Amino acid sequence: GDAERHATVAVRRMRNLRHLSVLYGIPERRWRGGEGGAVTAAEARVFLEVLARERGKLLPGGEPDTNNSAKSVLLDWQRGRLPYYE
Repeated sequence: GDAERHATVAVRRMRNLRHLSVLYGIPERRWRGGEGGAVTAAEARVFLEVLARERGKLLPGGEPDTNNSAKSVLLDWQRGRLPYYE
């Protein structure tokens, strides 16, 4: 949905990914490919999936509710908990 699209863009534009790891307690190694550099769209989607699983936000069948985790990321960004870099 729209929340997922916008949250993916926000995660991809962050320069210091340590903020994500600290705020959500999810080490980069759990969602990044390991090459370093800019975050890919696929890595940002994996981050949303991991966040949903960590918070127990699952859809029927055990699929992660990435829309819910995307809304959480956007809310944290709006409240200033995540620095946003262009």
